[in-house]
Amino acid sequence: MELYATGFNAFRQLEFSQETQQDEQHEPDDLHRFTKILAGHQIEPPRVRLASTIVRVDGKILITGTRDQEDLESAFAAVETAAGDVFTIVRQPKDNHGLPGEQLRKNSRNAPEADPETWTCSVPIKQMAAYDVGVILLHTDGSVSTMGDPRFENCLGRPVSDAEPAWKPGKVIDLELVAPVKKVLGGGYTLVTVTEGGDLYAWGTASGGVHRPRQAFGSLDGTPNYQEVNEDEDVVDAALGESHALALTREGDLYGIGDNGNGQLGLGTEVMRVETWTKLAFDVPEGKEIVGLAAGPRSSFIITSTTPAEQ
Repeated sequence: MELYATGFNAFRQLEFSQETQQDEQHEPDDLHRFTKILAGHQIEPPRVRLASTIVRVDGKILITGTRDQEDLESAFAAVETAAGDVFTIVRQPKDNHGLPGEQLRKNSRNAPEADPETWTCSVPIKQMAAYDVGVILLHTDGSVSTMGDPRFENCLGRPVSDAEPAWKPGKVIDLELVAPVKKVLGGGYTLVTVTEGGDLYAWGTASGGVHRPRQAFGSLDGTPNYQEVNEDEDVVDAALGESHALALTREGDLYGIGDNGNGQLGLGTEVMRVETWTKLAFDVPEGKEIVGLAAGPRSSFIITSTTPAEQ
C-alpha cells in the first residue's frame, strides 16, 4: 500500500523521511500535487491535525510535524476540534445483560488538569470525526449523532432543546430517512456523511470571520442536503477539510471541490479554488487502485493498494 499527500506543509507534517525532517536549512514547501510519502503492507487512514499527521503503518504508529508529548496510540484513536477539545471512546465492562458499555470522553487542551466530561452511548460508536466546534458520531446501527457549540446550531443538523441540548450527543433524525450511513466527516463548520447507497449529504454554517476560508460547498444550512457529484455518480469514499472536499466514485474517479490555495486539491499553483466538483489529476499507478481517502484542515491524502487481480 502507498500513502500520497498534497497541501499545507509548513510544519513538515507531510514528510516522513528522517532526512527531510532534520533539514533545518530550508523552509518546507507546500505540496501542490499528490506525492507518495509512505509505503507499507498495511496503511490505515491517517489522523490529521493542522500541524501534524499520525498514521499506522504495518502496526506501527508514526507521527510527523509538530509532536505533542502524548501517547501516540491514544492520539491516533482520538479526534480533536479546533477549540482543543479531544474526544476518545472508552470501552466499559459488560452490563447485566452481557452487553459492552461505551462512553464518549472529552478532555480539553486548554484545561488539561480539569476532569474529563463523559457521556454514555446506548448504541456503540463505529467512527467519529471532529469539526471546528464539535464532533459527529457514526453508530453501529448506521445512525448519526452530533454535539457541539450551541452558537452554531446549523452544524448540529438537528433541533436543540432542553431535552436534546447541543452539548450532549443527539440523533440527526433527517438522516434516518435515507440509506444507512457508512462514514462521517467533519471540517471547519461543515459536516458530511457517506451512505451505503453511495450518496453524500452535507450541512453546516458559513465559516466565521472574514479571514477564514469559505466552506467547500456553496451554501449549507442546518438540514442534511444531498450533494450531487459529477452528474449523480455513486460515491464510495470521501474526505473533508476546513474548506475543501474529496470524493471517490464507484468507477474509481477522484473529484475535488473548494479551496486549493495550499495545494490541498493537488491542482497545482495556478488554481486557487473550484466551485464545482472537478476531476483531480491523480494517475493511479498500474496494478493499483484507490482504497481510501483522508484530509486535514488544508491537506489531502490518498491510500492505494494492489488490485485484487494483481495480488
